[in-house]
Amino acid sequence: MEPFDFKALTDKLVAQGLPVVEDLAEKAATAVFEWTEESILAHPNALVKAIGIPAVQILKPLAFKAIDQIDGKDDDGDGSPAAAE
Repeated sequence: MEPFDFKALTDKLVAQGLPVVEDLAEKAATAVFEWTEESILAHPNALVKAIGIPAVQILKPLAFKAIDQIDGKDDDGDGSPAAAE
């Protein structure tokens, strides 16, 4: 097993009867990033705004790329949330 292998984690969760829902993780991450961006923009400290927004712009695609691989597959490969169906 590779360290932090999402496929291995998925297999363990499925074996325990826990459904792994990539879509829910995407929705949760979207809400967290929206909340974070809103909080940064509302913050009175200019340094928080100057550093926070670029940090979110860097971290967001990385987070969605990891989420996209929860099911052991890279569904769209671009690291963005899946399009709503």
